[in-house]
Amino acid sequence: MTPGNVLINPTGIPAVNVLDSGMLNLRGVKVTGSIGAYVRFGGQFEYQDMEFGTTTDTFWGQLSVEGGRAIATGNYRISGGGACHLRLFGTRSSLEMFGRTVTITRTPSFTANFVDVQRLAELRSFGCTFTGSVTGKRFFVNDLSIIITEGGGPNYFPGNVAGTISASDWVRQTRPVFSRARALGSAFCQSSVCRRG
Repeated sequence: MTPGNVLINPTGIPAVNVLDSGMLNLRGVKVTGSIGAYVRFGGQFEYQDMEFGTTTDTFWGQLSVEGGRAIATGNYRISGGGACHLRLFGTRSSLEMFGRTVTITRTPSFTANFVDVQRLAELRSFGCTFTGSVTGKRFFVNDLSIIITEGGGPNYFPGNVAGTISASDWVRQTRPVFSRARALGSAFCQSSVCRRG
């Protein structure tokens, strides 16, 4: 199924809403509208062969996780912009994407950040390839949150503006035990040096 042929585009609500310990495995659709996919309150969302189009919410992203879990189980596409592509917000918010190819078309613009990880959230993304480009800040991380790229470095995510970490938090560039990294503060993990953000 071609994602552009199956469009979910509601008005004022998320195109996909996974909550209250629900689980959804979705593929072959395009999501646009206010928020592309919203995973919260213990929900789990697995996705592949999807297309994220333009979203209009000024806070939440194309894929937003608030107290839930999202897993990229395959490759996917981005054809539009929004506030951010991935927003993880709050305790027990996590996203995993390993070895995936993310194809970006039309040079979308992200007004906040491509990746936004806040308030004890955790993003693990290793070995992914982002083809195409976006405009906007690469990432933002704060409030004891963590982004782990296993060697990807600060330019791992696309964008034309450097990512930032809350000035009051730590930048830890190792493979930390999560509890220790959280005890130190927010982190962007990539190599073997620890420095203050």
